[in-house]
Amino acid sequence: MDDLDNRARQALDNIDRLSPQVDRLKDRLVMVEDYLSGNLAYALKKSSKSTGDALQSAEDLKQLLSTLVSTILERNEQLSSAHELSVRKATGKTNEDIAALAEIVSMTAASTSALQRQIVSLSFLLCLLSISNLFCLGALERACSITSPATRFHGARIR
Repeated sequence: MDDLDNRARQALDNIDRLSPQVDRLKDRLVMVEDYLSGNLAYALKKSSKSTGDALQSAEDLKQLLSTLVSTILERNEQLSSAHELSVRKATGKTNEDIAALAEIVSMTAASTSALQRQIVSLSFLLCLLSISNLFCLGALERACSITSPATRFHGARIR
């Protein structure tokens, strides 16, 4: 019986010596949890800002494309009007000499050629901007799919 009492006392002494170490370990685990929670909140905040920036970039790109299309259409109309005017002038002056008529036809051809080159150039630029917009939208969708689970997880932890 004495041996059993001695062992029980030794076990209690060992538990008393381990108790402060367990408390320190618990405190350190709480510190680690606080650190990880703080970094997660920062990462979520940064991800949210990045998503907002991407949305703003997409909106800016949309506005740029809208302005570009408007400019292309306006310029096309101006060049078409100039072309039409040149043709009207050429038609109205059929009684003038051949030299004047040849000059007007030459101006019309140059105007048409310039219009065609500009339309091709602007169409190409519009295609490039459309592709860029698709990449931005893809990046935005990826950012949203990445941050959405983390946001739900962090929101659930806060509650």
